[in-house]
Amino acid sequence: MSNELVKNDYTSLPTTSISRTALQEISKANEFLGRIQLYTKGRAIDTGTIAPGHYGVPQSGSDGILDLGGEIDVLVFAARAKAMNVSDLENIVVSYNPEDEAFQDIKSGADAGDNGNLYGHSFLLYERSTSEFYELFCCNKSARIFSPTLLPFLSLNAAEAEAAGEEPHGPIPATLGVRYAKNKKGSWHASTVKECKAPFTQEPPFARVVEEVTKFLNPEVAEDDDRERTR
Repeated sequence: MSNELVKNDYTSLPTTSISRTALQEISKANEFLGRIQLYTKGRAIDTGTIAPGHYGVPQSGSDGILDLGGEIDVLVFAARAKAMNVSDLENIVVSYNPEDEAFQDIKSGADAGDNGNLYGHSFLLYERSTSEFYELFCCNKSARIFSPTLLPFLSLNAAEAEAAGEEPHGPIPATLGVRYAKNKKGSWHASTVKECKAPFTQEPPFARVVEEVTKFLNPEVAEDDDRERTR
């Protein structure tokens, strides 16, 4: 951006009483969690909104997509099971418990080829370039094959580490990439993951991490709170 149309020099004046980071965090506190997805086919590709094989963030209330490119660096803060029936967009069914009948019904429908049913791992990611949290829902067959490879990048607490015979650690920085896949039925892009070698110099505030992880792992409570705020 340019300020060439402004005559006077205002650079000596303060602009905020708090840091820019703290200022940005104010508007993020009660936002709905956005999502990252890998685009390979469909309307967004056909219209040139995003390139095939790129990760993108759908923009709420529009057809726009924030194009993140074919490789992104992330911290994986949490994982959960998730199943969705989106056959009726006015009455979407969501389950986070694999033992629930609704979850099993959705899983059965998806395995039978019903595109209105989706299930798989759901991850809470912090993405480097946007400094923001997103959900990555690995809900198709290709993504479900990929998703277990992302689990080792999660934090390992003391109890989990002892059971696994390992040392406790925080989230391991990961780089998500893309590979081109092909078989007799067609071709598509699939996700890949490797350990990220570049340090995260701007991590989210710890309090924000706690808030986002808590909401992510207790989605029913978070959704009830959101409904209360919008009344």
